Amino acid sequence: MAVWSMMGGTLAEACAADQARHEPDRRSAFSRLADRLAELGLPLGVRDYGALHDGELMVDPDELTEELIDAERMKRGLA
Repeated sequence: MAVWSMMGGTLAEACAADQARHEPDRRSAFSRLADRLAELGLPLGVRDYGALHDGELMVDPDELTEELIDAERMKRGLA
């Protein structure tokens, strides 16, 4: 199970941040994406990569995965 630690306060910000993190200069890549999204009618709340809220995981992904697997096993009568 893949877990995505989201940066930003909205899904659009998170997607732009995720895309920008693959670029050599994250800050300028994020700014370019923010400008382009604004041109398309989807302005982001922030334009600076450094100003993005860094989402903190509230649940341990491994523990959650195990809980979901156990619940599915019980539902199917396998536990």
